[in-house]
Amino acid sequence: MNGTLTPDQAATEEQILLNGPAGTPPFGTSSNLANPPNRDATQIAICTFMLILTTVVGLIRLYTKALIIRSFEYEECTSLTSFL
Repeated sequence: MNGTLTPDQAATEEQILLNGPAGTPPFGTSSNLANPPNRDATQIAICTFMLILTTVVGLIRLYTKALIIRSFEYEECTSLTSFL
């Protein structure tokens, strides 16, 4: 062969490369491509906590501005709209 590949051979080699790992894992470890470890539970917990925190702080601000200060202005409308 003269070093060139037919389109079918090139497509086959490309699929072999794309279906395998990018490289070998470091010494002493094994790759887990089917179910890799992640931190989904931590991310969900942090996002939930921050959503609750921003909701409480936003409601306290709106309560203070509307009922205690009695000055509900443009800033409160935009902050409420942006939160929704």
